[in-house]
Amino acid sequence: MEAELPYPNCAKIMKDSFDNFYIYSASQVQEIVYKLDSNFNLINTFGDNGKIIIDKPLLGNSYVQVTTNSIFVYSQNKYRKYDLNGDIDLNFGNDIKNIKINFSINNSQIIFDSQDRIYCLNHGNSVVWISRFLSNGILDTSFGMQSKLIIDSSSQFFIVDFDLMDDNSMLIIEKQAGQFHAIKVLSKWQNRYKFCR
Repeated sequence: MEAELPYPNCAKIMKDSFDNFYIYSASQVQEIVYKLDSNFNLINTFGDNGKIIIDKPLLGNSYVQVTTNSIFVYSQNKYRKYDLNGDIDLNFGNDIKNIKINFSINNSQIIFDSQDRIYCLNHGNSVVWISRFLSNGILDTSFGMQSKLIIDSSSQFFIVDFDLMDDNSMLIIEKQAGQFHAIKVLSKWQNRYKFCR
């Protein structure tokens, strides 16, 4: 099946668990998220007549991700969360608003789990760490040590990527002096071991 979609500047296509599609369109002047049904028809009840208009960043594009129950948008150092109907969650982000992410360094600095919790990779003062936020944007104080999972405190490593595994552990890929290291962090978020280099 082929469908020619009348949405120019398509930067990303995402799908939810209900077989609906979300098209993120990014031009030089405007960014829009459209919602389509499984037959690629625009769902007009979504957002404002089938679309959400996003603030255009001064440089580059926004970060848009469809998760289990929501749409997450990061633009102009602002976080927004929408439900799958396109309605904004005005109570989202009391803590996560303080996290600024440089996507020019690493395009995989935010991941989500099945509970819509948000994992953010942070850089600062020669320390690299991961913070976890609950689905409402509040910092999860039960995660790691003092709400942080310290990845590196020596500034010798560059984090290439990280992701959650099926057993609820975390896989982290580090690079040092041209060599890659795979680190697995167990689900208690305190113990880690290197299993590949």
